[in-house]
Amino acid sequence: MTSALVVDNVFVPSCSDNVAPTIESTTIKSSSCSNVEIAAPCRQLRPRRESAKFDEREVVKKIRSVVDQPTFSGDDLAFLEQHDSLVKLVKRRRSSYSKHKERSKEFEDEPEILKQSCIRLAEAIRSSKHTIMYTGAGISTSANIPDYRGPDGVWTKLQNGQTVTVDQSLVSATPTYTHMAIEKLLQVGALKYIVSQNCDGLHIRSGVSPDNISEIHGNMFTEICSECHKRFYRIFDVTEHTGLRRHMTSRCCDVCGGKLKDTIVHFGERGDKRWPHCWESACSHVNDADVIICLGSSLKVLRSYKQLWLTDRPKKCRPKLYIVNMQWTPKDSQAVLKINGRADDVMQRVMTQLGLTVTSYESDSDALLRLAIPIASSESETFRTGIIRVPPTHAHLLAHVTPDAAMRVDPNCPFSRKIGPDDDDESTRADLSRDTAVVSTQPDMPGWFGKGRKRVLVRKNSKRKRKKVLE
Repeated sequence: MTSALVVDNVFVPSCSDNVAPTIESTTIKSSSCSNVEIAAPCRQLRPRRESAKFDEREVVKKIRSVVDQPTFSGDDLAFLEQHDSLVKLVKRRRSSYSKHKERSKEFEDEPEILKQSCIRLAEAIRSSKHTIMYTGAGISTSANIPDYRGPDGVWTKLQNGQTVTVDQSLVSATPTYTHMAIEKLLQVGALKYIVSQNCDGLHIRSGVSPDNISEIHGNMFTEICSECHKRFYRIFDVTEHTGLRRHMTSRCCDVCGGKLKDTIVHFGERGDKRWPHCWESACSHVNDADVIICLGSSLKVLRSYKQLWLTDRPKKCRPKLYIVNMQWTPKDSQAVLKINGRADDVMQRVMTQLGLTVTSYESDSDALLRLAIPIASSESETFRTGIIRVPPTHAHLLAHVTPDAAMRVDPNCPFSRKIGPDDDDESTRADLSRDTAVVSTQPDMPGWFGKGRKRVLVRKNSKRKRKKVLE
């Protein structure tokens, strides 16, 4: 009589059935049968799958070498015909890579074309009833803050395995001509609202009112109470010890005692409808807009925010789109006008056409000084980044800072920390469970600067390493 054993809901024939296992198996001992063998097909199939992938990679390599040849022999043609589907795949990948490289290049329009384009943009601003502006990292590059996706951008370098070095404290960066021109347009009513991806706080420092801007990815000078939601503007970078899904800054609210957190939105995180990211205000102005100007943004992130583009409306009912950027953007085909030029150069020409004079930035009149609260004595050791220049007229902001701390936060001291493609946020994590953050002797890069992208790259690199081991 045939006997059997059920192990974990799996039917297993007994030894008396004379089953001869033909593949790798696992031995299980039981009372009815001393040696019961369970087939393990997964262990057998895994090497087969890996072997098939390896063979396919070898074929792809050979296809690439054959395709690169100027002429094909009879054997080459037969080989390509035999692997027709892989040949098409290789060609598609090459075409996609070439297109990506071409779109990553920066170029400027010819002087005459640039001049005429700026005249058209100025005319659009003059005749518009409700102009809004989307700004990106490209308007801050002249302030020595690297952009992200340009040829020398933070994420471009990390993607290529290069190390990113910041030559100066980001706190010491000051508003550019473009920032001051945008503030002037708001002042005279030619511009109604700004939606900015930038976390550098330069719009606020140029004089833009917090009521006229949605900083949808946060502001490095702003922290909010996690309990009463009161906002606090600071004269130093509040993100020194924060990162992806770690937003507590180690400081406390002076009203309710709640813990303060930064306002930065990393990849995979979501902004708030109301302050500080002000999505509700942004959407309200988008609905009223008849002109949208995109300045210094690749739009590769902004395009995913459907509410900014009114895609639910017919095309003829959407605002007219004007784009100023030195690279290709995914919205170029939808734009009324695309200007390939530097933000400062374009804005100088536009402001001249509009007959508006732009005042230069003066550190003594930095708008952040009016908004910021004084540094408490207990907060002196919670940060090591520099502070913005504080003139004697605002000495009260530093009244409680100890002399040692005042020397330590010299704004002219550059960051000595570098971001590398193999860095991991976990290794630089500060212990924020304590009341006072643990501050290292080396100042950290700001919590918003490249860290979100960095962690994604680490995962990708680890996968590549595992593939090489399998090969």
